[in-house]
Amino acid sequence: MIATVNPLASAAGLEVLRQGGNGVDAAIAAGAVLTVVEPWSGQLGGDGFLLIRTGSGESWAINGSGAAPAAATLARYREVGGIPQTGWLAATVPGLVDAWAVAAKRFGTRPLASLLEPAIHYAESGFALSERQAALNAEMAQVSSRFAETAAIFLPAGRPPGAGDLLKQPDLARTLRAICLGCGFFSRRWTLQPDGLFGTPIRGNPSPDCAIPGAGRTRATSGVARNHRADGTGHSRSIRAGEGAIRPDRPPAGRSPQAGPGAAPRGVGRPSLCGRRCQGAAVRRSSG
Repeated sequence: MIATVNPLASAAGLEVLRQGGNGVDAAIAAGAVLTVVEPWSGQLGGDGFLLIRTGSGESWAINGSGAAPAAATLARYREVGGIPQTGWLAATVPGLVDAWAVAAKRFGTRPLASLLEPAIHYAESGFALSERQAALNAEMAQVSSRFAETAAIFLPAGRPPGAGDLLKQPDLARTLRAICLGCGFFSRRWTLQPDGLFGTPIRGNPSPDCAIPGAGRTRATSGVARNHRADGTGHSRSIRAGEGAIRPDRPPAGRSPQAGPGAAPRGVGRPSLCGRRCQGAAVRRSSG
């Protein structure tokens, strides 16, 4: 059984199970589709948290939360009057993609590239909006209209598409294909391309907590934008095993995430560029 908020995502995960994949494979496939068909709720530029129970009964937690970029200091936020709802200053370093890679390599049975195929299909070919999705997109129109690249996708012809209309996201498809080449390659390309030529995971997405490269950048935020790209190369996995066991009266849970501008200032739990102090997607045996 698999359950998500969207039937296309659930169907993608179910098909993986039918083909012999395990629950981790199905979760990654379904989660990837969700970044395409539910872009108003979650995207590649966000975080990922997974609780996994193995066939041997071990419980593991993967923390794919992102740390604050080096330039997102408290002083910078005071300069701009707080944390804004959109733009680079609203986002942490993306951690979801690395969480997928760690989960697939350590607990999955299928290559990550094959698990992303359904998501790539829906991003390239499009999917028909339901009434709920069309309404969500319309609600985000005020945010989407502020950024030309975002508006081109979510406000074609200057208005939100209606229920039954096809929504295509070619930039997102290119991003997913870059991930198929390896998360390290994806991170380096994201860092090297100043305006997201691969269609970065946070390009053209209307979510308030999502940064949008090349859209309305100001002098106050440009330094943070550069640090998001630089810190992305240091966001590699860090695997640690704790202690604990599954108890029927106590569901497993991961540790509370420690991320964001207030929780992870420079040098404290922040992925370093040299990789010596990477937070990345931490894997821990979950306590019961």
